[in-house]
Amino acid sequence: MEMYFAVDELPPAFMADLLGAFRLARSSNANLSLYALIDASFDYVRPGSGRKAWKDTAVSLYEGTALDALSKESPHLFAFSDEPASARVQMHGMLARASGMPMISFVASQLNLDALAQTFKAFLEINTADGQSFLLRFADTRVLPVLDSVLRDECGDLWRKGVAHWWLPGRDGNLHTMPAHHWSGDQEDRADNTFVLSQDAFNRVVSEGDADAILDVIADQNPEVLSQAMPSENYCAIRRLVPKMAELGVESFPDAVVFCTTALLTSENFHLHPDFNALLANKKWVPGKLGEALFEVDDASWEEIEAMKISRDKSCDKVF
Repeated sequence: MEMYFAVDELPPAFMADLLGAFRLARSSNANLSLYALIDASFDYVRPGSGRKAWKDTAVSLYEGTALDALSKESPHLFAFSDEPASARVQMHGMLARASGMPMISFVASQLNLDALAQTFKAFLEINTADGQSFLLRFADTRVLPVLDSVLRDECGDLWRKGVAHWWLPGRDGNLHTMPAHHWSGDQEDRADNTFVLSQDAFNRVVSEGDADAILDVIADQNPEVLSQAMPSENYCAIRRLVPKMAELGVESFPDAVVFCTTALLTSENFHLHPDFNALLANKKWVPGKLGEALFEVDDASWEEIEAMKISRDKSCDKVF
């Protein structure tokens, strides 16, 4: 089963929108250059030919670090040509390769390629308050927005050193702009792996991946459930269901998968039906066995929640 990424294909206007945003940025600062930050691990998830557009000239962020053995699958930084026609050709190949995968974002910076790479290399791994060390998947656009928010809050200039503008495809495939952060330019470089992420910040990062983890299991177990809507719509549906599950005390991961699968198959409000509500509100199931408990609900009630299904609400609290 192919991995499910919960991101839509890029629309035809994406490249024009990105180049227009870069031109606007450069009109205020002619020294800006455009770079692509590419998560090369996705080349191995869905092998294809698009990597030839960048693999020979991009800088691997793992190269020369303790993670050097994984340099081919690492985040890579690529500098676009200053010649517009050449840049378009380079970008076209990249976008064709990346469409439908959360593997590419774009940075405008005054720094040269090597200097900008050092900004990102300082954050390949991060420590937590309890002494653990984790890889930061900041090139994966599914987690980039929350990581950027957390790291701007906790270490500001050190994270955004030299990054004037940052763009990425949102869940819906359209161009989105990351919040601006004005680098003061006078911060000292920190030593590698000395920054400690607070517990609250770590929890924010981990919880942000809940919806994707649930969707990945649903895609493996019941892929037809997800074929009824766009990937971004499925993601937004799960985002809406997460707080409902918290209210109802659905805590174990297997139960969350069952709850969300039921909601996608029937109605996001299936839990309001009296029979299902009684089961959930009174916690009449063994944790991890919600599926077995739901199967005990009579057929008439299942038919009633299936009849509740209407056009899916497309609202989402996350544009990314």
